[in-house]
Amino acid sequence: MLLMPACVTLASKVEEFGIISLKRLLPTMAGLIKNKFHYAFPQGYHYPYCTTTEVQECEFYVLEMLDCSLVTYQPYRPLVTFVSDMAGDDKQLLSLAWSVVNDSLRTDVCLLYPPFLIAIAALHMACVMLQDRGMHHKEWFVSLNFDFEDILEITRHLLSYYARCRTYDIKKEARELLQKVPKPRLMRPLPGGGHQNNGLPK
Repeated sequence: MLLMPACVTLASKVEEFGIISLKRLLPTMAGLIKNKFHYAFPQGYHYPYCTTTEVQECEFYVLEMLDCSLVTYQPYRPLVTFVSDMAGDDKQLLSLAWSVVNDSLRTDVCLLYPPFLIAIAALHMACVMLQDRGMHHKEWFVSLNFDFEDILEITRHLLSYYARCRTYDIKKEARELLQKVPKPRLMRPLPGGGHQNNGLPK
């Protein structure tokens, strides 16, 4: 729960998006959990993080885990290049392949394969989906100099994800998953002395 706002603010700094007010972001997080994801939390749950110091401290932990390497490479840029080389200004093909790349970020493939291979796999899947419209680009794929087994493995990951989506019940499984996550135990000083525990109940 603390990692989400920390990553959002850190990403905004890296991308020079502009200043994101933590005083507004934290209430937004609390409202999001209360209004949209309330089914996944115990009744009466309140978002436990309310100070900017907690988010800023978490940012340092994230930076430490990433070894201060914040440059990331996404499949989108090579995808645009591949579509342009294969089919010119085919917006339908690009849009569909772009959607597949978006879906790939919900899987482990972005951690297992380089971005250009994910882009090729997404493009290959998009071509298969649009094959009934006469979009045959087998020669273009054959001309590529790479191991096609990696593309098939990425495709299997994505097909497995799509199959999982058909039976996934977020309201049921999100609660079960959150019950396994370690609960935060925040100790804050009280005005009259002592500490207040704002964590989730066991």
